[in-house]
Amino acid sequence: MKKKYSKSKKYAKKKSILKNRFLWYTILIIFVISFFYFFFIHSRVFQVRKIDITGEGFNTEQEILEVVDPYVNSKSLFFNTKSIFLVNRREIKQKLLESFLNIKEVSVTKLFADKILIKIEDRIPVIIIGYSEDEYLLDREGLVFKIKEIDHDLPLLILDGDVNLKDKILSISLIKKIQEIDRRLEPESFSLEKDDIVAHIGETYFMFSCQKDINQQIEDLLLVLEKQDIKIEDLEYFDLRHDKIFYKEK
Repeated sequence: MKKKYSKSKKYAKKKSILKNRFLWYTILIIFVISFFYFFFIHSRVFQVRKIDITGEGFNTEQEILEVVDPYVNSKSLFFNTKSIFLVNRREIKQKLLESFLNIKEVSVTKLFADKILIKIEDRIPVIIIGYSEDEYLLDREGLVFKIKEIDHDLPLLILDGDVNLKDKILSISLIKKIQEIDRRLEPESFSLEKDDIVAHIGETYFMFSCQKDINQQIEDLLLVLEKQDIKIEDLEYFDLRHDKIFYKEK
């Protein structure tokens, strides 16, 4: 009787996972990315150490920094960082403009590797707006803003209508007319009557037309006062809006 022998099965040897090139390439890539990530984001070399602020004007450096700091201090993978690479210049600029209406323009510059430079240009107030019991400021473009301390040497314009921050309520040409009247007559305050400017000196008011040359109207006023030997305090009003000048004494 013949013996039956079963054929032995040959098994292919499994390749060791440690010899897998793709695995090592993946590990290498992850290592390189992690290295550069921690180097640029968490390395002390690129941590913001100084914020220079120039032209802060109406605002203190501390007030500016309180707005800027949250956009410099951030978190990455649960770690706190002040990496200059994570600082968003556009967000800082937008937040400063929103927080301080007196700021006209802001530029934010990264000075590698650890410094930020913030340049601020303030609005220049030219007129004080008196509304209700509050006071606002008007810049050269006619935009309404507000600051803590107001220079009361500026012309005072009393308004009855609503005044909202950021609104442009006067034209540049009207502002220049008010400034010219203020420079030459130094009235205590101004008001507007439709398209006319009313200047108040004591209990006397002077009406100027915005449609006519302001300097010529002032010259006409001074000429009449001199020729007629009239004192301002003796007048009730003086109307320069028409071709003929009208005035009334008390």
